[in-house]
Amino acid sequence: MQELFLKLNASDGFHSATNPLAYARRTALHLAFDWRRNRNKSYGAELGNNEIADGLPTPLECLVESERVQAVLDAMTGLSPRNCELLTLHYIQQESYETLATESGKTPHQIRGLCHKALVQLRELLAETSHETDRGERR
Repeated sequence: MQELFLKLNASDGFHSATNPLAYARRTALHLAFDWRRNRNKSYGAELGNNEIADGLPTPLECLVESERVQAVLDAMTGLSPRNCELLTLHYIQQESYETLATESGKTPHQIRGLCHKALVQLRELLAETSHETDRGERR
């Protein structure tokens, strides 16, 4: 939050934005993805005392799920900023189409269509990285 405040305070765009809330939200998204891109990647799932309780996922299941989430987040960096923002706001932050439409000056139906196109593009990016990974393992 501190970095967001400093970035917004130093930004001329924030002070002249017609919708400062949308500008701040987009800046926060960019900071989050920049942080994720730059952080030291350490993977692994930890369970309390190395005991697997009934109903809890196994360490392998946690690792597989973590890798899936990482793959989706990595693929999202290949999307346009608008598509990345829409997917993040709707599917991660659970914002409604109506709220997104109000903030962007579009209709809920247009936002739904844009989200659908962004999902299709994300699936294509994930498929490409999957094929590249498969080709790399065969060599």
